[in-house]
Amino acid sequence: MIIIRNKSVKHGSGYHRRLYQTFRNRVNTEIAKNKSSYFGEKIAECNTNDPKNTWKLINPFAGRNNKSNHIKEIKINDQVLSKNDEISEAFNDYFINIGPRLAADHDATRLSLNNVNAYLKLPDSISPSFHFRKRA
Repeated sequence: MIIIRNKSVKHGSGYHRRLYQTFRNRVNTEIAKNKSSYFGEKIAECNTNDPKNTWKLINPFAGRNNKSNHIKEIKINDQVLSKNDEISEAFNDYFINIGPRLAADHDATRLSLNNVNAYLKLPDSISPSFHFRKRA
């Protein structure tokens, strides 16, 4: 297949390109069939009463692994924190205070009660209520 690909690149002809694409597609189809067959057999081998083993087989291919990323250190305001309790407190502080920090960043006039009430006023043509009708 590499020879066909090289000829396709070298000659640039439509014939060689189509030949390469045909073989490439056949190889990819066979790979997909074999993978499907292999994993089908492996799942069938798993005991249906033991889902733990089934998930052990599935998880790596689903992008899930049991290894967690342990944070060894973080830098906050030019200070490096490396102790677990310091890192934990830093994350805790960040997530506890994110809402108030974001709210403080907004322009106070945009969040005033008058603007909210003006936004909520409905035009006279729009009814503030609704009801369901039965279908005939």
